[in-house]
Amino acid sequence: MKNKNSVGIDGQLVSLAKREEGIRARMAVLREQRRRREQRDKEKEQSMIGMAVIAAAASSPEFKLAVAQTAVVQISDEKQRRFLADRGWSV
Repeated sequence: MKNKNSVGIDGQLVSLAKREEGIRARMAVLREQRRRREQRDKEKEQSMIGMAVIAAAASSPEFKLAVAQTAVVQISDEKQRRFLADRGWSV
């Protein structure tokens, strides 16, 4: 038979375990929200930089050539290269 004090401790442990479970679940939700926000920010950054590069390339043939040469190194997928070539980027 357990004494009165050990029952109280057991109850506290159960209560704390439930709180811990809730905290861990909330932490998982917050981590996922952060991951999604970071992904959105990354995509926004890429879009903004890409638009700036395209605009600069439109006004500078030398810059466009440099970007196209960089694309040759960075883009290995043939389907993507054909898409860019169809849009005036000889890669």
